[in-house]
Amino acid sequence: MCDGVKLESGAQTGMFANGGEFVLTVGDAKYTVVFLNSSKLPTMFINTPEGGLDRIHADKSHKEKGCTMLAINSNGKVDYDAELASMKGRGNSTWGYPKRPYNIKLGSKAKLFGMEKAKSWCLLANYEDLSLLRNQIIFSVGAEIGLRETPDCRSIDLYVNGEYKGVYLITEKVEINKNRVDIFDLEEATEDLNPDLDFSTLPAQGFYGKYSGSLESTQRWYEIPNEPADITGGYLMELELGSRYPNEASGFVTKRSQPVILKSPEYASQAQIEYISGYWQEMEDALYSDTGYNSLGKHYSEYIDTLSYARQYLIEEWSGDWDAGITSNYFYKDANGKICAGPIWDFDSAANNVRAGHTISDPLQWNAKTRTLWYNALMGNDTVKATPNIYALGFRHADFVETVESEWKNNFYHAAQSELNANIDMYIDNIKDAAIMNAIRWDYYATTSEREIEAQYFADLKVVTDFLSARTDFLNQNLTLKNEGLTIAHIPSQKRTGSEITPEITVKCLDRVLAEGVDYTVAFSDNVEKGTATVTVTGMGNYEGMEAQTTFKILLISDPLDWTGGSGEERAKESLNKFGAKFVDTVELILYYIVKPFKK
Repeated sequence: MCDGVKLESGAQTGMFANGGEFVLTVGDAKYTVVFLNSSKLPTMFINTPEGGLDRIHADKSHKEKGCTMLAINSNGKVDYDAELASMKGRGNSTWGYPKRPYNIKLGSKAKLFGMEKAKSWCLLANYEDLSLLRNQIIFSVGAEIGLRETPDCRSIDLYVNGEYKGVYLITEKVEINKNRVDIFDLEEATEDLNPDLDFSTLPAQGFYGKYSGSLESTQRWYEIPNEPADITGGYLMELELGSRYPNEASGFVTKRSQPVILKSPEYASQAQIEYISGYWQEMEDALYSDTGYNSLGKHYSEYIDTLSYARQYLIEEWSGDWDAGITSNYFYKDANGKICAGPIWDFDSAANNVRAGHTISDPLQWNAKTRTLWYNALMGNDTVKATPNIYALGFRHADFVETVESEWKNNFYHAAQSELNANIDMYIDNIKDAAIMNAIRWDYYATTSEREIEAQYFADLKVVTDFLSARTDFLNQNLTLKNEGLTIAHIPSQKRTGSEITPEITVKCLDRVLAEGVDYTVAFSDNVEKGTATVTVTGMGNYEGMEAQTTFKILLISDPLDWTGGSGEERAKESLNKFGAKFVDTVELILYYIVKPFKK
């Protein structure tokens, strides 16, 4: 019996569909049973052939065959109901958490939950991200600003063998594919020319270095009999920790100790490694030079697409990503093309996630702009401790800085504001019920009280939104284009008649009225003594990372102001919604003392 209703064994019932608390009676015993319903998320049901995940959990690389998957959209539509080609573990540090991440490969390409058709998908556990939204928020901004390879994603409820595993983020896999990183597939072309060769059985060639030893200028490659005539692309590369680099199949280390691994081709030939490592090295040499040109006379912008470079930098900077320029940072190169930055990836430890153990907690400090290759010092090479990484290198060059500032002003700032002011509310509405279930499943808050969990969950969300809001303000103050030559139009003297008069003030920079953007306030001081009042214009310009102020002395007018009684308040303020000027000097202008009396 359940709440007085007799239930037949094996029969279906809809009484639990909306969740709630029920009393289950079995003989003389009574049990309280609580059903939770996430209501708005898609759901994925996976069944493994032996009813467990032991083999996957014992070996992350083990590919479990014979799994089946049912994917149901939030509107009840079935997106997939068939066998999986494989299911395996994924991740680096995240693999060690109780809630494990996985990769799945479908038996055939399918559109899942409105995303583009593909076979390979990632299930991110977001175990350390109590908000469950860091990756989704930052991916959304990346797509909005034009990083076209940004993975699409959806929050889902995941069940494996009938057991609820919590809220997962299903994402597109970072891979070369028509609907992913859409460039020439050099790996596929190489495999087609060697149809009978199992690349994974080939012994690695070249010197790969070792952890706790110098790795500079090392390479790892494979002897492959046949390869395409054009090996200028496509390459998918990842910046990686020195400690992880030796465990990868193919890669190289620059002469300044930057490890770069090849995600594709995974098993690269000697010629392919020599080509892409040489290309990257020439780019690095140009970035490290004071002029931006390498010894071949080529500018760094001839090697890398500066727009994607600037956009990815802004994502890393804005998000407060601890991994900026260190790991999970991808770059790709198409045949006969430049290196492009992206796709962006892995932000569960960003945005002040102290639970992750390493994060950027202060939103008012630089991050990616000042990062170095200090992780490589763990390999015994202390000389790289102060070596700037790829994002910090860009700031040696005025043209890169200008691109970053322009992208912030014209693109990123508006995308960030839209995300914080509108999109996040939509995510929260969709996920909050499931977040409670997830918190109970993984005992995040040591309580099963839905009210207490909801309060703590929203507190964790606030950590994210507060950080990103403050981060947006900080970057808006410090990435504003420099405009010098601020002037304020002359304010004519006015005779008082007892009515309040608001002066008209026009703020111009370089003979043009400043456009909309940053709020500026023109404020007159509260002092009615002649000759002592001042007007201060406060701007949020790019001035050594700080607010800048210009003070204008108010000079005496030739005739005293005439006003008709009443207790006057001397103040005139006008908030001007203007875009950034850089204030550099204290300038005296002839401004007339404006008195604003109240009417009798």
